Amino acid sequence: VRAVPATATSSSCSMTQLAEAEVAGVVAILAQQLGRFKFTRRLTNDVLLLLCGARPAVLWDYYNVVGVENADERCVTRGRVLTLLHLEHVLAALQVACPEAQKLRWLCIDNKSLFLVHADGLRQKLELEVASELAHLQFVAVDSTLPAPRVCTLDEHNHRRSTLATFGTNQLLQSLALSPAGTTLRVLSARVGSSLSANLIALHGWLLEYPVVYCFVHCCGDGDAGPASKGATCLRQQPLNVYSAMSSLRASQRHPHLFISFSCPSEFASLSCKHSIERWWQMLQSRFRSVEVARLWVAPELSVQLVSENIVL
Repeated sequence: VRAVPATATSSSCSMTQLAEAEVAGVVAILAQQLGRFKFTRRLTNDVLLLLCGARPAVLWDYYNVVGVENADERCVTRGRVLTLLHLEHVLAALQVACPEAQKLRWLCIDNKSLFLVHADGLRQKLELEVASELAHLQFVAVDSTLPAPRVCTLDEHNHRRSTLATFGTNQLLQSLALSPAGTTLRVLSARVGSSLSANLIALHGWLLEYPVVYCFVHCCGDGDAGPASKGATCLRQQPLNVYSAMSSLRASQRHPHLFISFSCPSEFASLSCKHSIERWWQMLQSRFRSVEVARLWVAPELSVQLVSENIVL
């Protein structure tokens, strides 16, 4: 599927090259410090997508961030540890190199996952979707105790939408309110309660703007996800449609960038989840036609691949 190319100004290439060079310099230092040097181009592209408002958030990686408010410093995720001061210095350097980065913030959720977010873009997303009660977000239950994935019931949908909306209002929007434009607070933190601890995968999908998210509906309660905490699901060998959206910087179209990818059980893709997926793609195309995005990026392309693999969340 190819979107209609957006119109760019004659100076778009030069502006892209300038922005890319500014951001790439800082990202290269960051990637080297974090042992992710081979991902420099991908990380640079993710930052550029944030800067122009193409995306409200990107999942940077899974880290234990020592020094974040309310963080459990004993918790180490995948053996990688960062300090609050490190994150502050990195974003400060990025903001000096590229003034547009003043709107970027780190977001540490439950001291397990680290996002880089566009504060205004994320705030707008949260306000609009909380107001609509996340009506367009589809939940698919994937508990290992189920014989196969299934679309959540109406009650299950309403409960999960309400839980995410409450978290968005009480945690994320309040954190963003503490970090207005021009503030020196560059690292935000949010803690999930027991109602969300077993469904971080759904929270991540929502923040990353997936139209379809997986969740666990047979958790043990009190924050204990049971088998779900180990990532066990019923997705094994299930036919899945994998949706991948790609775009390229206008100045370097030889290097397409995969910036969002999600899956949906194939049997639901043309039925229960069809409207949400189509709406998501229309929204994404519209965003890439905006002046701010179109001056840097070509129109996105969407590919759909049928896979059947052992998926672990």
